[in-house]
Amino acid sequence: MSEVRSLRGDATNRTARKQSLRMAPAPNPVAADRDGLKRKSLRRRAHLKGAARRLFAAELRSSYETGATIFELSREHKRAVSTIHELLREAGTIFRPRGVRPQRHQFPE
Repeated sequence: MSEVRSLRGDATNRTARKQSLRMAPAPNPVAADRDGLKRKSLRRRAHLKGAARRLFAAELRSSYETGATIFELSREHKRAVSTIHELLREAGTIFRPRGVRPQRHQFPE
């Protein structure tokens, strides 16, 4: 009978431990950013729709066609690379091949 009680006691302790882990308080959502400032969360951007989306896509296209990379546009406008790529595709952009960027200067002949 003592063996049964010890096993039962272990099971009870295990259950209590699981419950205490489940009842642990949630982490505080306030986190320090790089500057040491506290903020609740990152602000989400509103989705671009309609004419505003087409206008922004046209602006991105002109920047891309003058030599900016998708990564540079992404950092400049604080949008994901995939979002920039999608907007450029919607604007009908012909993409440059991946890899080495073309030279920005010309060699003397």
